[in-house]
Amino acid sequence: CNFEIWATDAGNCFYAEIYYDCNGACLLDDDADGVCNELEVPGCSDSTACNFNPSATDLQIMDCIFPSVEVCNDLDDNCDGLVDDGLILNWWFADTDNDGFGGLDSMQSCQSVMLGWSLNNGDCDDQDSAIHPLALEILDNDVDENCDGNIEVGIQYLHSAPLVIYPNPNKGEFVVRTEDPIYFEIIDQQGKVLVRDMASKEKRVQLNTLSDGIYLFKSTKGIVSFVIQK
Repeated sequence: CNFEIWATDAGNCFYAEIYYDCNGACLLDDDADGVCNELEVPGCSDSTACNFNPSATDLQIMDCIFPSVEVCNDLDDNCDGLVDDGLILNWWFADTDNDGFGGLDSMQSCQSVMLGWSLNNGDCDDQDSAIHPLALEILDNDVDENCDGNIEVGIQYLHSAPLVIYPNPNKGEFVVRTEDPIYFEIIDQQGKVLVRDMASKEKRVQLNTLSDGIYLFKSTKGIVSFVIQK
């Protein structure tokens, strides 16, 4: 910075700091704030925002996140340092066989629908969809279908005419086939009755407004789980 054409001793030279010229001004300062481009600290400049950065020099209002009502999204919406706080947490049980009942693996979540998980537990064999607490027992086969801890033998059950639901999984529309007239209910995983109706021979059921998930078809002939997957 103090170059002299006639100087013979280089020991008295001084140089500009990196990013600055010899007058102490930035070589590059696009926003003319006195902070060189290379030294800018990006961040939110609003002190009311969740992500306010007091060290920020490159002030970006559009990057600010402001407090809002806490919703179930794995984020700290109200900026209190906690994620999904104040929301109702339910115990969910891993439902590997998609029969509407989970086994031992569990977790807490505020989600209302979790594919592959169920609010119902008690499945003693989560690899077999024919085994769960609402399954019908088959006599003398050494299998505990309804997970009550007993192997049923010697007592003849009265089996009603077959009840068939297809397709399963479906996209919110399926057919119920039954040999005899039945009354039925569609129930969600929270136990809420969504539909009450009757079917005879063959009936097409439309549930296009329901979200993806596992539902129960409860009728006078038993309970069957089905999956809506759009």
